[in-house]
Amino acid sequence: MNVPAEIEGYHKALTMQIELYLEMAEIMIKVFENMNTDLSKSGLNIEEQMRLIQELNTKSQAFNHYNRLGHQELIRAFEQVGIKYEIVGDKIKYYRD
Repeated sequence: MNVPAEIEGYHKALTMQIELYLEMAEIMIKVFENMNTDLSKSGLNIEEQMRLIQELNTKSQAFNHYNRLGHQELIRAFEQVGIKYEIVGDKIKYYRD
């Protein structure tokens, strides 16, 4: 895929977000698959549950980092090519002529 140079940083951040999202989904699936409503039977042990929660938290923080980075890169690209934009909350609205 050929990505214009102006949005290369945004594309990399978005790609990392997608990869992290998939990894987080895999962790959540593992947790749900190993949940056991019958308390007399064991699912994941406490240590494994805690490890998965910590891993999910770490990936979530990285996801948020790449989300912020993506916004910064998109703003930089807009400014570089002269696209008008405004930031409304956590959204970037842009206007084309």
